Amino acid sequence: MQAGVTQLDSSVGGLGGCPFAPGASGTIAAEELGYWLEESGVRTGIDLNAVLAATAVTQRAVGRELPSSLFRAGGRNAPRGTWSPEVVGSQA
Repeated sequence: MQAGVTQLDSSVGGLGGCPFAPGASGTIAAEELGYWLEESGVRTGIDLNAVLAATAVTQRAVGRELPSSLFRAGGRNAPRGTWSPEVVGSQA
């Protein structure tokens, strides 16, 4: 960011990877990148709760657990707002 980077690549839930590199991890989770940037003082305008909700929908669609640690942990710390995958899951 200090070097002038203005765009970063991420994916909901950390989906991705490389089919040519067995065991390659996916792209950084969008919710984790947004959380990290905001916690570092970089204002993104990203609605983290909306991204977490999209991750819940995506996980149900692909039918497997996604690698996002933030999603698996239930979102950000409670003092900043609460989020629950059960709320989104009930809209399936």
